[in-house]
Amino acid sequence: MALNGTLKDFAIDEVLVFVGHSGRSGVLTVEDGARRGQLSIDAGHVVAASFAEVDDPVEVAFELMRLGQGGFSFDQSERVERGGGGGGGRSPVDDVLAGARARLAEWRDIERVVPSLVALVALNPAPPGPEVYVDREQWATICAIGAGGPVGQVADRLGLREFAACRAVKAVVDAGLAAVAPASGESRHLTAVPGAA
Repeated sequence: MALNGTLKDFAIDEVLVFVGHSGRSGVLTVEDGARRGQLSIDAGHVVAASFAEVDDPVEVAFELMRLGQGGFSFDQSERVERGGGGGGGRSPVDDVLAGARARLAEWRDIERVVPSLVALVALNPAPPGPEVYVDREQWATICAIGAGGPVGQVADRLGLREFAACRAVKAVVDAGLAAVAPASGESRHLTAVPGAA
């Protein structure tokens, strides 16, 4: 038996609640254009996950919850893959959902400051106060921002995926050490800040 629908009619977390609470087993596949992810569920537990290069169940559920269009299918006849995920073994659907929802709530806060990987970021020429204290993560982000450019370049320099990179940039922006501007058709990069590496 397969359960099918569109993301306009049913949110992925609603589908996961239904599947998890009913103790069903099968593979949930979500597709939005070229983006495709899967969660293998065994009697209400996530046993494997995949989305792009990600295999952590919480991160995969988070990414699937961010998809706005497309559709899903839950196929109970499909063979459930086990293991290989970053979650290590079996994770109750409720635990995966709680983690994904918390990450999604944090993401909504992050994207108010750092809307996307194409947003432009540059260091502030004036410090936020007479003394500035930064931690290791902020220093690495400051170095990655350098003279400015898209947040995607900062992500590449730090070796981070979208969520972690945007979180790091937001922390530096919140500290008053950098600013973010949306990318526009006319302006693809920011003017270098004097003295920035």
